[in-house]
Amino acid sequence: MQRMRAKRRTGLIALLALVGALLHSAAACAAETEKSRFQYYADRTFDAALVRPVGMIAVLVGAGLFVPAAALTSPGGMDPINEALEFFVLEPSHYVFQRPLGEF
Repeated sequence: MQRMRAKRRTGLIALLALVGALLHSAAACAAETEKSRFQYYADRTFDAALVRPVGMIAVLVGAGLFVPAAALTSPGGMDPINEALEFFVLEPSHYVFQRPLGEF
């Protein structure tokens, strides 16, 4: 039990140190560009830590919802199935896997 707590504590400290280092290095160079480096690193960190994992969950949920949507729209031919595929699977996949990191 104490080992798990120690591992969690070590992981949390490492994560905080990494975020602190990124923010510190970004803050030191903030005035150099039009879009400050702080904002650049903050966007990338937020995207990698929160937006992408939530997007991956959305891809999985969308894939699960696509199956009944395809079954319900199959009497209409391939066009409705392709639209359901685009809406439930391809758009979330593109947002998670092909969009540049830090660009929303």
